[in-house]
Amino acid sequence: MDSAQSKRQAEADRIKGQRLDHVHTEHCRIVPTRDDMLDMLPNGGRAVEVGVASGDFSQEIILRLRPDKLYLVDVWEDERFSEGLATVTNRFAKQIEAGAVEIVRGYSTEVLSAFPDGYFDF
Repeated sequence: MDSAQSKRQAEADRIKGQRLDHVHTEHCRIVPTRDDMLDMLPNGGRAVEVGVASGDFSQEIILRLRPDKLYLVDVWEDERFSEGLATVTNRFAKQIEAGAVEIVRGYSTEVLSAFPDGYFDF
């Protein structure tokens, strides 16, 4: 097992089985697709996408919701997704330069804990 696989497995073991309480799900809604979810979210604000890959859905978020700032969180470390970082960086170069998009590399459980509660609008 390579170091990337070992790290993923350690993270999976760490979060496996964490219990959700009612407070975590009381305002949840089930929607058929991610596209349907976008129809329910507000325009503008601070947004985060976790698990970006090559940024196809990130593009949808930008076009449809026009967030003031979009944080793109992904680890981009294994072979399957390693090219995604370059694709995302090139695809959103203008937005990155303007400060409207920020790439954040790392595991979501580590990265998101660095932001205060309520920081993101969606």
